[in-house]
Amino acid sequence: MLFKFKELIQKYWISILIYLENIKKQYDKELFMEIISRNTYYKIEDDILTIAFADSEKPNPDNYIILQREVDDLDFYYYEINSQQYSGVGGFKKVEIYSDKLVIYFQENQKIYQNSIKNLIITYQPDKKLNEYIEYIFGESDCEVVVC
Repeated sequence: MLFKFKELIQKYWISILIYLENIKKQYDKELFMEIISRNTYYKIEDDILTIAFADSEKPNPDNYIILQREVDDLDFYYYEINSQQYSGVGGFKKVEIYSDKLVIYFQENQKIYQNSIKNLIITYQPDKKLNEYIEYIFGESDCEVVVC
């Protein structure tokens, strides 16, 4: 009798562990969003630096981010992710700049963070000038900048 009870408890615990592992996997998926840029754009026009990444070359991509900053205004940057619903001035906690990737960590008060997206990973073709512009967008702003 004791042996069967012990066996039953083991099966129960194994099913609980599997369940918890599945919940963890789902939670991990919700922590970040990824854009693999198929269309990258950057330009300075009318004293505004604009950088855009999109997951396709079609006119209305499913996933995109636009970053902007006035050339003479080092206090603020603007961002828009997939729609104006997820846009704002400032609001990133930290950015990590790699040769082919940008990782953005959102501040807790940002709407996108409150909707379970804690960070955004953007991958793109390596481009030295683009990375210089990304550094400029976030330099002397409200977020920590880490160049990796």
